[in-house]
Amino acid sequence: MLGPMTGDRTIDGNWHKNINGLGKLGDWLGIKNIIQYLFNEEKTEAKIFIKNKQDTFKGLVTLFTTGHLIPGIVTSADVAGKRSIIYKNKNVIYLGGMPKNCMDSSFWDYLIDFEIRPFSNKTILKMFDGIYKYERKNTNSHYYFIANMSDHNGTIEIGKVGLLDENNQIVKSGQRKISAFSYEILRDRKKKV
Repeated sequence: MLGPMTGDRTIDGNWHKNINGLGKLGDWLGIKNIIQYLFNEEKTEAKIFIKNKQDTFKGLVTLFTTGHLIPGIVTSADVAGKRSIIYKNKNVIYLGGMPKNCMDSSFWDYLIDFEIRPFSNKTILKMFDGIYKYERKNTNSHYYFIANMSDHNGTIEIGKVGLLDENNQIVKSGQRKISAFSYEILRDRKKKV
């Protein structure tokens, strides 16, 4: 998943002056007719409709034409014609903006439930709202960075046995409490062949 603002500036901080506005990323994605603007009043509002729900985007939005839409998701922005704020081709998704209220967003709920969760690693089975997981790998380990970005305690459910915490202690599978505004780094050692 890429965006928003991924690739939309040159190394000098300027907007690309080619046909797609995203430089090499835009060429790779094959998107065209990009417009980018700062949403600051109702007539420039960018909305997305998912079935019978809608979300409004905030701040800087990037809209474009593409042949790679997600069926059932429609972008509406009076100043952008028939452009879209989302692109999907195989396993690549590009977002041209952020929902106004990420903590109560039917758009985020859809992306997580239908575009991310079905393909996610089953090491972390469930996460409380407001908890985010980032994964990184190197030749020795697979790291899980767990951050509770909310103002209340939450839980995650660990489905894999043998993860290690930051102190190299084995983490039990099952429910694990994550305090408000805190993080944990868990590690899974790769087996040597």
